[in-house]
Amino acid sequence: MAAILSTTFAQPATASTAVWTLASVTGVQKGHVCSVESELAQVLRVGPGLTVTVQRGIEGTATAAHATSVPVAVYRADDARTGEAPLAAAPVILRQATVILTDAQIKALPTTPVVVIPAPGVGRVAMAWACAGYSQVFLHFRRTASYTNINTAATFEWYVNVHDAQAFYGNADDLNKFLGSMWYSTDVLWTGNPLQVSNVGGQLNEVTNYENRATFLWIDNQGAGVLTGGHAANTLTIALTYLVLDLTTGRCV
Repeated sequence: MAAILSTTFAQPATASTAVWTLASVTGVQKGHVCSVESELAQVLRVGPGLTVTVQRGIEGTATAAHATSVPVAVYRADDARTGEAPLAAAPVILRQATVILTDAQIKALPTTPVVVIPAPGVGRVAMAWACAGYSQVFLHFRRTASYTNINTAATFEWYVNVHDAQAFYGNADDLNKFLGSMWYSTDVLWTGNPLQVSNVGGQLNEVTNYENRATFLWIDNQGAGVLTGGHAANTLTIALTYLVLDLTTGRCV
């Protein structure tokens, strides 16, 4: 689609500048999307004068500094392009995180948590997307050989802050059945008792406990140490969807 307006920066902008001064704003409206170099920004306000107030770095693009005279293309939201990828009409982005753990990483989970959702950046909070209060987390274990040294009370735990752990919901010994015993096939999917990631920290907490923090998964093995056994071909896939909230604009980006 052709741009509504092709213009340039009249003044330089840093990576955090929220008000841009352009050479022209003819036809630009709230909700339009500016494509500049590798960044997309959504227009929140037009004016005064030749300025536009923008939401920076939407659609997962990185904010960057832009010099005077750098070209800016303005599109309707549903026509914007980064290369060939269309921009959704709504600015809310449902993101996906997928991590595939090796045999060594699985065995080390009681002592070495893994990052599943990366830290979203200063001024932003990442939280797993929840439906009816539960976050749908998929654990896919491809087993060649089972693990041992799993405490019968061991649980997978999820945390944004080290003190804000939340265990998977399930029955006693579920983790041992999943990774340890051969109750199930060699290819196991755990979704029936999803982790309530939305309740990490009890839902009520200081913003600083969530801002720009990664989200981790680990195994609380009740002090029994790392897992043993397993096989070099074992893998554990962790997959979920999540949102990132911009604390300044109050929008998910």
